[in-house]
Amino acid sequence: MKKFPILISLILIFSSCEIFVTPNSVGSIKETDIWVSAYFGAWNHHAPPGGNWGNLPTEEIDWDAFTHLFYFALTVDQNGNLAPIKEYETFSPSRIKSIVSAAHSHNTPVLFSVGGWGNYSGFSEAIKSDSREHFIRSIIMVMEKWGFDGVDIDMEPIKPHDEENYKAFITELHSQLQKRRTPLGLTPYLTTATNWSPNIFAELHTKFDQINLMTYDFSGAWEGWVSWHNSPVYSGGKTFLDSDRPLPSANSEVEKFLKAGVPKEKLGIGIDFYGYVWSGFVTGPLQNWTIPPTVQSNVPYHQIMKEYFEKENYQWDAEAKAAYLSKDHLIPLYKQFISYDDEKSIEAKINYVREKNIGGVIIWDLSGGYQKEAPKGKKDLLLQKVKKELHR
Repeated sequence: MKKFPILISLILIFSSCEIFVTPNSVGSIKETDIWVSAYFGAWNHHAPPGGNWGNLPTEEIDWDAFTHLFYFALTVDQNGNLAPIKEYETFSPSRIKSIVSAAHSHNTPVLFSVGGWGNYSGFSEAIKSDSREHFIRSIIMVMEKWGFDGVDIDMEPIKPHDEENYKAFITELHSQLQKRRTPLGLTPYLTTATNWSPNIFAELHTKFDQINLMTYDFSGAWEGWVSWHNSPVYSGGKTFLDSDRPLPSANSEVEKFLKAGVPKEKLGIGIDFYGYVWSGFVTGPLQNWTIPPTVQSNVPYHQIMKEYFEKENYQWDAEAKAAYLSKDHLIPLYKQFISYDDEKSIEAKINYVREKNIGGVIIWDLSGGYQKEAPKGKKDLLLQKVKKELHR
């Protein structure tokens, strides 16, 4: 693992006024006006021997395309114990050593995520007073033992009865992180991904380096809904059936958190390297149904390109700033609406971040965009578009 003394990091930081500096850390080493924090699901990481399955090998990652890496995720149980790190588990030693070493050799902070969807019951108990101190010690131990540069907290959801415990947990965790330095010579980062409780984050924003909004998974074939994009920038003035309530969008989520009092420079929005495949009776956004369509969620971009993409079916929603495929077959059950992020929507999202003057974007997740069977130079088209927009 390549290490950088604090003095060298300080020289790097203050040698250019363009470097992105976060309030709670010594600073980021990368010279950008916004952050791009890329999630990488550990189960998708190919790093033998213990991570000998997965779509994306360490050596295929373009480290110049983002500013931070979030390695996802360790779950927590009700007693504050993190999931084990051992060979052939999602977080295996070989995977962690591979990703941390590569990140640091490219001067990139690498954080590990805790929580995620499906870990609510354990997380809710772990932040209570009886378990909180042990939970925080467990986080610090993993961070220091494996050389991570901070922690990304993903409590999903945060319910009203969790709020006081969550605030105490973040306050105490932040206090402990401030006493430490990472292998890159940084104060450890504390970040979060959320869609919940804007008022809590308005109160806690000084504790976080990034408050990233998960502006995707916005739609489904639910009662009272219409077909809608997975991750649009705007609602385009469109509303739910028989309602004046706007359909969800990145902008509406940002406005919600800004209104609550979260500073704009702390906020990020999501770029999704996945999509949603709607099948049956719908061919695009804003359509209703008698028989609900089936919706396949979290379909990787590489799978969409391989199994669904046909140029003649491509559509662009200029108001929502969202791409989709529309397949209008004669047989109703074979009609399809496929909503996903592409190069055009990535450009729109990064333009939005700069125009809105917010902090940056997250990518969920790196492996979804990697087309391992594509020819050289075309394997990671989405990430290369992010890179181009980041550095322009």
